[in-house]
Amino acid sequence: MDGTEQAITVWRGYAGANNRNYVDPNIISSVYVEKGPSFNRGIKSGIGGSVAMKTIDADDIVPEGQKYGLEVKVETSNNSIKQRKNVYEDSVDYRTLPEPAYATGGIWRAMLDGSDRVDQRFSGRNKFFKDKAYRIAAATKQDNFDAMLAYAYRSKGNYFSGKKGAERYGYIGPWTQETLDKLKRLQEEAAARGEKFWGSENMLGSPNIARVGLFFHPGGEVSNTSLETESWIGKTTFRLPHRQTLKLGLRRTNTTFGDVMPSRIIGPISSKAEDLNKIAEWLRSWVKQNSANIDYTFKPENSRWIDFTATLWTTRTKSKTNTAGGAPGDTLYEDNEFQRRYDSEIGLWQSLMQQWPYLSPSERQDLIDAGYSPDKKPKVDPTTPNTDGRFNTVQGQAYYAKNDRNGFTFSNRMKLHPKLDLTVMGDYQYEKLRSRDEYSDEPRWMGMDKYKDEITNNTIRANYELSRFGYPRNGRRHEANLGFNFHFKPTNWLDLTAGVRYTHFSINDDGRVAKEGLTVFGYPIPINRGQGIVFTRIVTPEEYAVYKAAKAVSDETLDEMWKRQEFVRAETIKEQQKFLKLNDQGVPYLVYDSRFINPQTKDNPDFSKFAYHYTEPYDKPLPPVLYWDKDSSGRLKLENHPMLNNQHKDILDATAENPAYDPNDPNSPKTAKKYIVTDKFENINNASQAELNRIRHQKGGGWAPAFSATINLTDHTRVYLRYTETLRYPSIFEGTYGFSNFDGGFNRAG
Repeated sequence: MDGTEQAITVWRGYAGANNRNYVDPNIISSVYVEKGPSFNRGIKSGIGGSVAMKTIDADDIVPEGQKYGLEVKVETSNNSIKQRKNVYEDSVDYRTLPEPAYATGGIWRAMLDGSDRVDQRFSGRNKFFKDKAYRIAAATKQDNFDAMLAYAYRSKGNYFSGKKGAERYGYIGPWTQETLDKLKRLQEEAAARGEKFWGSENMLGSPNIARVGLFFHPGGEVSNTSLETESWIGKTTFRLPHRQTLKLGLRRTNTTFGDVMPSRIIGPISSKAEDLNKIAEWLRSWVKQNSANIDYTFKPENSRWIDFTATLWTTRTKSKTNTAGGAPGDTLYEDNEFQRRYDSEIGLWQSLMQQWPYLSPSERQDLIDAGYSPDKKPKVDPTTPNTDGRFNTVQGQAYYAKNDRNGFTFSNRMKLHPKLDLTVMGDYQYEKLRSRDEYSDEPRWMGMDKYKDEITNNTIRANYELSRFGYPRNGRRHEANLGFNFHFKPTNWLDLTAGVRYTHFSINDDGRVAKEGLTVFGYPIPINRGQGIVFTRIVTPEEYAVYKAAKAVSDETLDEMWKRQEFVRAETIKEQQKFLKLNDQGVPYLVYDSRFINPQTKDNPDFSKFAYHYTEPYDKPLPPVLYWDKDSSGRLKLENHPMLNNQHKDILDATAENPAYDPNDPNSPKTAKKYIVTDKFENINNASQAELNRIRHQKGGGWAPAFSATINLTDHTRVYLRYTETLRYPSIFEGTYGFSNFDGGFNRAG
């Protein structure tokens, strides 16, 4: 926008991440869209193309031939309704809430908590001028300078959806017992086709996002869609001697808007239709953005060598978005002592109230005299002090970020020949991100650094369920591009271009996790190195003999051993009865107890010990474990698969005698594979110092060529061939520690 970059990347949980720009359409003058990467000197190119916007200028306000202009633009609509306040109070002791346990549910709250839900509205639309937008702009155009100042405001509530085509978004009607049954049938039919139909209660925890038509019904209010923006923009252009221009631009936008995580659209698990006919209205997010740009052009008359443009720009963005992963009303610590008493007293009351409809009048009176009645829920008073507000609710959904960008671009076009141009171009950008949330620093020591005694005696605990969400990203990023492009036009119908660009980037992860080399829980950072393939071996004749002897012992005999207190012997025989399994051909292979296999490291000493160690014949080394390692880009490639690269024939082709061979059975083989695959695991272990250094600092660079040929058949018809390469490097969001590499990640560390 006006040569600046102002996008921010926002985490959307299971829905991935999206790129957001905040701008009022009333301050936009024009939009230029280009498909695919290019060498266009006036636009910053990307992998998929580019979208460049220009804001209004004096030319848009001052009528042609005039020196002054004033414009007022007003819009209004009525297809919306004022948003409702989120029901959760911020910074209140969670133990005073009607359902205290909801505040401590963390990631599971979406499945259990329906207290933040409200009925979807289908009427009450705003009258005209309740939803409104207007712009006031004044400008002047003088001989040596232009100036413009504009203010824009926009306010709208939650909009009402349309009434047609809802079935494409999963709509199956208002929630009734019939629609619940229909949903179950659709899920079963999808399962029979090998597909998934996520929606309703069993969508929770899946990597898919709910079909919004299940919850937002046709013609109804769509919560969290309200918007309020204020924008100021000022521009001045100076026309200097020798065909030079200097333009100064300032822009400020404050935006407040509805915002909810996609996974929280769905209501809680419930078999009651009325509970599913409700929607959530969260606290609104806000973004405050300031930007400035200085544009300079120099194009001397009759000069073949100078057609120069440059832009120096900056954007400053502060935001609070509902994208941290938690929810309004979360709490950092749980009062275990209070919860035990609450569960006991409220549990007793709930049990008695379930019996209430079936009690006689005298029995009901006895309960009333004892202090129990349907309209008198017991009150449980907390006794543990709320030190430092540790039991207060927080905005677990709030993600606070400060994202600053500074950049510089330049280009110069030279006319080497009447039919040949050369454009030299370059740009540089520095980005810095600082972010935080309300809870990420708490789970590390589980409160032991603050409340050791109370946690040790189980009076309180840290709400570690919150730690299952993402982690605030913090980092710095540099990117520079330098290139040139030739444009040759030998005839009026043929255009040829050829150029190359060099790109370099670097990212520094400034987050605490990367700096200290420890996860949010204080453990070393794990690296996912690929897969481990676990083999089991064919048993020996001695082992098979022990197995057969153990299988011959009946359950009645084992019971007698227990009665005689021969516990070790009985348990040993039970283990011997299940330490091997037969494959489809009746060949016996060992079964290993996974408790004795720790796949976190190839050198773990537990690999040398066989699980069923009760008798001497089974205290043997484990069979081989082959590793399918990721390459330097963090990818698993088939050519590196240990079972396909012909490097382990001694294991894969080895055979052994079948101890269960039956000569009377034609399907019983005399020999069989010595080793077969029994399991696989993610090969995760701790990062080395070199890998930690690569986690903290990444960099790269490379060349990207491009060329094209265009034939202009007519003024309105052309045929072209274009080849373009470009290099896309990770953004700060992708190159720093967060949710996407939170659990066994850092695949990029190679």
